[in-house]
Amino acid sequence: MKRLRRGVFVDPEQWQSARLSERHRAFAAAVGLTMPTLAFCDVTALSLYGAPLLIWPRTVHCQSPHRSRSGRFTTPCFPLHIQHSPGALPGGASGAAGRPQGQAALPAVSLPVPGITYEDGEPVAVRVQSLPRVLISTLPQLPRQEAIVILDAVMAGSYVFGRAVTGDALDHAEALHRGRNMGEWRELRAFADPRSESVGESRSRVLFDELGFEPPKLQKELHLPRIGRVRLDFFWDDGDAGVVCEFDGMIKYTRGLSGIAAEDAVKQEKLREDALRLMGLRVVRITWDDLGSPQELGRKLLAAGVPHRALRRFQAG
Repeated sequence: MKRLRRGVFVDPEQWQSARLSERHRAFAAAVGLTMPTLAFCDVTALSLYGAPLLIWPRTVHCQSPHRSRSGRFTTPCFPLHIQHSPGALPGGASGAAGRPQGQAALPAVSLPVPGITYEDGEPVAVRVQSLPRVLISTLPQLPRQEAIVILDAVMAGSYVFGRAVTGDALDHAEALHRGRNMGEWRELRAFADPRSESVGESRSRVLFDELGFEPPKLQKELHLPRIGRVRLDFFWDDGDAGVVCEFDGMIKYTRGLSGIAAEDAVKQEKLREDALRLMGLRVVRITWDDLGSPQELGRKLLAAGVPHRALRRFQAG
């Protein structure tokens, strides 16, 4: 058996074949079992909530109310970073002068680690900072695309934990937050939109903005003759006509596409695209490759007539 922490073991073949995400969560579970007063934070907390991370952390991050346990430690599995947080007192205790601090005001939650169980199949639970607190303190430190992917998903409830983070919860966490980067956080929150339905759509929105394009309408529904209602990933109305942009070429039926063979789906996609063009709309498709080549993406969108902020200013002048 492979030892993760004292008294915590895992099947060596399972460990060897596991993905980085699975190893990271397994080691975090082992740390939580052997040091139960810790609360996981930062990107490790996001991973335990099952948020869609673009880059998986290679360090396990947590907080301890005990200064003697803080520091950076090298282990055979992952580096372990334990931050000292005087407010991270279990049981909702208070800090100096009886005033709630840190996690005492937003208490840590007991969370089952996704995909990690005991031998009998029971889930392993560990203490994790509240998700609104994690979002506010962590997302401003991440690349903008990844931050928006995560924030779109958790606001929609489209992640493993599955509970949508509400505006009221974020307001409450903001009022208690004493850290830095609040300007960056507020910009991220203002840009986030739970109507983005995939990682690709969220990344696309960030690139549209960074390339200078006008913000699109999301998930606009149209009725197509002989086809029915469809939902579009992105839509721009430029006055004379409109531009439809679909990520990965998938126009979504409101009634779904379950059970349709691949060749039939391709045929129906072509029929829908033809129907959109017959309505006078321009259609552009973008793929994962486009997201990796912003300049090519920009040229594709300009050629399709997607409204651009610089061109608007030029035309207005």
